Amino acid sequence: MKLVKIKEIIILILLLLNFIGCKISPYIQYPRNTSYYQCVRSAGYDWATLLISSNSTKVSSESLQALYNANNAGLKVDILIFVCRGISPEEQAQMIIKNILSSAYERIWVYNILNPVNPNCSWSRSP
Repeated sequence: MKLVKIKEIIILILLLLNFIGCKISPYIQYPRNTSYYQCVRSAGYDWATLLISSNSTKVSSESLQALYNANNAGLKVDILIFVCRGISPEEQAQMIIKNILSSAYERIWVYNILNPVNPNCSWSRSP
């Protein structure tokens, strides 16, 4: 399935959830400063989903800063990770749990799909 199709499906799901009364949170892929998250908050959002970049042993410092910036702006945060080839989803989630304070996030979403952000995690590369 092409990435465009996946985005269309996600948008449809979000629209459906909004229609039935669920809250929508913005998905934020790149680290931003606190004022960006304050703007998101003032736009009426109280929740954000952040893509966290990591490898098998640690979370990137930029991702940690983005997470804390979102927290400082008053947002609740869900963490989104793409699984790297050669690392089990459970291992990656455990690494996040070990490296980030549990009070900094609500949930961890693990996507077992092609990682568009980190070329070193590509499914076409050998583990």
